[in-house]
Amino acid sequence: RYYVYSAQADYTRQTFGGIRLQAGAKYTHTHNTGLSDSSDPIDGTVYFHNTTRLDDELVAGYLTLSRQTGKFYISAGLRGEYYHSHYRQNGQNLYRGDKFTAYPSLQVNYTASPSLIFSIGYNNKSQRPTFSELSPIVRYINAMLYEQGNPGLRMTSTHNLYASCVI
Repeated sequence: RYYVYSAQADYTRQTFGGIRLQAGAKYTHTHNTGLSDSSDPIDGTVYFHNTTRLDDELVAGYLTLSRQTGKFYISAGLRGEYYHSHYRQNGQNLYRGDKFTAYPSLQVNYTASPSLIFSIGYNNKSQRPTFSELSPIVRYINAMLYEQGNPGLRMTSTHNLYASCVI
């Protein structure tokens, strides 16, 4: 069984001094249970029997302020995420974790002319492994090929610094 519950709210408003405010929140809960077994149909010998349960929960919020001033556009933001994950196989805890992470961002654009725009910026993002990448249950693709996940995989975080010129 696979259940996903999600809610999201976003808000945008033009504030004092021409500053644009964007804010939002998101909640996601994922619950997955699985059963995988194999046995000999003749004598009933059980080759393997696996039960899995995955519960993931994400609570996030963000705030971004931006402003156009002459030829400059500036945007700064901060996103905060609380992530809780609990993964069990055959009643044993394979992974349990809680983590709060802040993700800042900054971007500055300079429009020299309508056909020449310079941009620099920084952002920090994360990527989490999917359920199939985590699940240690063997999945047979065909008689010669199978795949199996790794419950030891963790979230990755990237810091991106960039500069660009649009002509």
